[in-house]
Amino acid sequence: MKWKCDMCGACCRHYDVFIDKEDEDALLPCCNDNPEFLEEESRRLKKRNGACIFLDEENLCKIHRACGFEGKPKACRAFPGEDGIKAMFC
Repeated sequence: MKWKCDMCGACCRHYDVFIDKEDEDALLPCCNDNPEFLEEESRRLKKRNGACIFLDEENLCKIHRACGFEGKPKACRAFPGEDGIKAMFC
């Protein structure tokens, strides 16, 4: 399936992103302005104003900007997955 982000920000608002230790270690160099990005007990990325802490005012991912696509957590890189879930929101 071919999919291109249209920068609506819906995926960063509607979904919780849970990360493993590998994702956490990969995020550390990309997170200078958000050093406490993780809810430790749940291993979920924190949200601010209902959106991922890394979503900026222009609906762009700060991780992607700082470290590229490969710097993003596995769940974000896999979006929208096989089922094309994007069509439900944008």
